[in-house]
Amino acid sequence: MIRRIVEIIKMIRYFGVKKIFETKKASDFAQSFLRGFVASHVIFTLLNVGLLDECNKRDINLRLFARRHKLNESVLYSLCDYLYSLKILKKKRGVYSLDSKGYTIVNRARGFFDVWYAYQPVLYNLESILRGEKKYGKEIIRRGKYVAKGSGEIGNLLVFPFVAKIIQKYKFRKVLDLGCGDCSFLVYSCKNNPNLLGYGIDISEEAILYAKSRIKKEKLEKRIKIYKGDIFDIDKIMEGLDIDVITSFFTLHEFLFDKKIIRLFKKFKRFFKGKYLILCEYLRQSEEDLRKKPTLQSEYQMIHPLTSQGLASREEWEKLFWEAGFTIVKEECFESLGLCIFFLRI
Repeated sequence: MIRRIVEIIKMIRYFGVKKIFETKKASDFAQSFLRGFVASHVIFTLLNVGLLDECNKRDINLRLFARRHKLNESVLYSLCDYLYSLKILKKKRGVYSLDSKGYTIVNRARGFFDVWYAYQPVLYNLESILRGEKKYGKEIIRRGKYVAKGSGEIGNLLVFPFVAKIIQKYKFRKVLDLGCGDCSFLVYSCKNNPNLLGYGIDISEEAILYAKSRIKKEKLEKRIKIYKGDIFDIDKIMEGLDIDVITSFFTLHEFLFDKKIIRLFKKFKRFFKGKYLILCEYLRQSEEDLRKKPTLQSEYQMIHPLTSQGLASREEWEKLFWEAGFTIVKEECFESLGLCIFFLRI
């Protein structure tokens, strides 16, 4: 304590109170932006090498972990000590474990980290995109596996249980999930409804391979079938297959950018007339609302135009349904989450 006081007096003598105050203020301001950038990349790294997951099961000796996974030991210590300083990890006598924040990252918020890791190539190339030197979809591609994995983990928190109850209430037996990703919804629904059969379509090879491994692990190969393909070819992919309800979680907004969604809805009307569609989407919020309360929706709305995707308001979705000839059976909107679930008759 005395040493600290002596140091403060010396700093005041050398630099003056005003300069010290201004520097501290600038440092705190920069930290509020930069810490998230640095910490998220360290977390991505330690999730990907499996350290945080292993810490979730047991205490970890970093030296042994580094040798077992052929990692640079000094770098690993540096990353873990950084997360220790942020109270994400705990350590005692050189052994590391999850602190409460680390537990939340691994067991609750994992999906959000996976989704943003999927978009990391876009964020790293923002200047090139802005200057027109690179284009998303050509030189820059998001990581399909992590879009699927993260979306599934986020869906498990709220919307999957909600939609699964609708399916059970209406006694639907055959469900088709568009943009099924890692099949988290179909796996969840089939495990909780023994009478359900699930079908999924996704265009991402990464997502399909990961989904097949999940289905096999859960021993649901006889009840869930997935197809690699473009949902705009749904009539060809699903030809001859009778389904009761179509579901879509955070997928169809990807086709709002160039109005392709209307063509898809009209195809639904031709081939699935009288069936049901349950659509879950985040809604576009006004810039003024986000300025008042800048949630993760701020980042969500920023990234979508960069990746040729769109977002719509509740009213804009309703207009699209009307144009397609759909009937709104029910809709549940959660304004604080920026989320809406539409239950539609095709």
